Amino acid sequence: MRLELTGRGVMTAITAPVLIAAGEWFGYPLLRSIGAVMLVAIVVTVGLALRPLRLEVRRGVGRLSVHRGNTVEVRLQVTNMGRFRQPAFGALDAAEGEGVPLVVPALDPRDTKRLSYLLPARRRGRQKVGPLRVERLDPLGLTRRRRSAGGWGELWVYPRLHGMRTLPDGPPRRHFDGPVVSASLRGSSELRALREYVPGDEPRHIHWKVTATTGIIMVRDLVDPSEPQLMVLLDNRSGIMSAQRFEDAAEIAASLLTAAAVQGHRTRLATTLGLSVQPQPGLGGMATHLDALCEVSQGDPPSAVTPKSLTDKVDRGALVFVTCLRDNDISWLARRSRHSACVVFDLDDSDRAAPAPPGVAVVRAPDAATAVSRWNAMNAMNAAVVRS
Repeated sequence: MRLELTGRGVMTAITAPVLIAAGEWFGYPLLRSIGAVMLVAIVVTVGLALRPLRLEVRRGVGRLSVHRGNTVEVRLQVTNMGRFRQPAFGALDAAEGEGVPLVVPALDPRDTKRLSYLLPARRRGRQKVGPLRVERLDPLGLTRRRRSAGGWGELWVYPRLHGMRTLPDGPPRRHFDGPVVSASLRGSSELRALREYVPGDEPRHIHWKVTATTGIIMVRDLVDPSEPQLMVLLDNRSGIMSAQRFEDAAEIAASLLTAAAVQGHRTRLATTLGLSVQPQPGLGGMATHLDALCEVSQGDPPSAVTPKSLTDKVDRGALVFVTCLRDNDISWLARRSRHSACVVFDLDDSDRAAPAPPGVAVVRAPDAATAVSRWNAMNAMNAAVVRS
């Protein structure tokens, strides 16, 4: 709690004794009276400002999440817990390092008012929202009393998402008699071939259409389907990219992982500083990745951690490396046979960019939006470019 004089109050406090002294010196009772009234006004307004302000502030949601560039609605409930009517007053809700001005209407005893405002998410990261800083002025505007009320909430600002095509992983898959539409076939089998019946085969695996056509009993040779997997390696080493380029890199990683999670693929997020997140497939995994990308930052990696060491244990699925190839050694990507696909997103787009190893698809762009646009166009024209 803090009590202070406003600019008007400071001028009143300076002028009052001057008027009183001038009235005494020159013998003007009117000046003495005006000065005395001004001093009394300051004393009265200070007494009014010192009255206790009993407020209860509750937030609608303790944790808020939003993607960078969007807005989120912050809801507050302000209750007057005192015994007297509280006139309208101003308040500031601390958010994103600055205050959002609010006006709280007059409150009767035990009365509750609901307030809301739209908070723009400008910076990625985990941030505090609150507490509410109340500012109450006296009726004459001579004093100002400030105090904090209520607790605070968390705002999780995720990277901006772009409409991105998922990464092709392996040949087109078939299920029994036709191609599959869904990328995930949980608890199912994949048709590898048709062969002649041998004693011991399951009768339910007999392919009756082919049997009727050929006159030979044919059965389906089934195997467990290989579930698509995607690993996104985000280069967050200091000096590789500028802060703005790193934000673009985080957006590419978030867009790829989200697209894969929507399709039900297994996903894994790794960073060159050693972070590794591998949740369960599906939309729950998407939330886990976004939480991790909300807090990821650039730094110096441990000496034992290298991009190659992070991918050596991954033998299957597609690999995406989001980095800047300028003066960046990626010769370890030559061992792409460990992965069904290998793509590098290069946030450089200059003539000085280092060449990629043969057989590795490279998408060069100066920002995330351009990179996603080029990738979608490349993927639409020839998805096999990442498997050549």
